Amino acid sequence: MSEYVGYFCTEKTFKNFNSYDVESFDVFRNFDILHRYYKKIVTNYTQSVEDLEKDFSRDVADDGTWCEYIISKNNDIIARIVIWKVNDSSYEIAAVSTDPQYQKQGYATGIVSFCTQKILNEGKTATCTTKADNIPMRKTLEKLGFILKN
Repeated sequence: MSEYVGYFCTEKTFKNFNSYDVESFDVFRNFDILHRYYKKIVTNYTQSVEDLEKDFSRDVADDGTWCEYIISKNNDIIARIVIWKVNDSSYEIAAVSTDPQYQKQGYATGIVSFCTQKILNEGKTATCTTKADNIPMRKTLEKLGFILKN
């Protein structure tokens, strides 16, 4: 069983590193684009676009408590992130991923920075839970001023 660690970030601790054009992504209108991306980042990905749409329609509320953002190039996703409302005072950053051919170029840092700033601008706390052994994600969070929860 994987061990997880939690982080939080406030206006006082945040360090902005965004230098990329991040855009809102309506997954419910772009399953084909998300499907192409999953085929690049998930080993042996075989789910159809239709099944992907069914899963999202079943599992994800389209009520403003769940938002996706991407960095794209030539109508392909380079990096993706999800944020969702945890409660009235915080939003969770999750599902951060980067197309393997664009990794180690700062895209994850940029997209996490963008969404963290968005959360903080709303007067909320940004949180993120990740696997304890996910060192690249932990370094990204710490670079941006996230603090490890006790």
